[in-house]
Amino acid sequence: MFAYIASPYTHEDPEIRHKRYIEACNFVRWVALTVKLTPYSPIVHWHDIAVKNDLPKDHEFWNKMDKDLLVEATTMYVLGIDGWKESKGIASEVLFATRHKINSVFAEPRPGANNEPHYHITPLKYKIVKG
Repeated sequence: MFAYIASPYTHEDPEIRHKRYIEACNFVRWVALTVKLTPYSPIVHWHDIAVKNDLPKDHEFWNKMDKDLLVEATTMYVLGIDGWKESKGIASEVLFATRHKINSVFAEPRPGANNEPHYHITPLKYKIVKG
């Protein structure tokens, strides 16, 4: 059993991509220690490899690998950091999770004690629009 972490990444500015990577790392740590589920984040897993090997940074390249793992997850967490609403990858993952009846929740960052990251978890409400 593991939790799939969906978080935004794609951006033309490498500093913003790196910031999103750090935020995903913080959330993965929080899930592992607080929720006690094994977390898997494609961003955390692939960021350094992608940067060092100049791999594509767009959703289209990563889509199949992401879905191959997401289909096995018990829960998908959508990390509500800057860029999540515009993310094509997250939209695709949410649609996939909905169609495959994977429990999906939204993780809203909140300040915690001693400046430690903390997250408010709520059910993800997502409507599939046919088009």
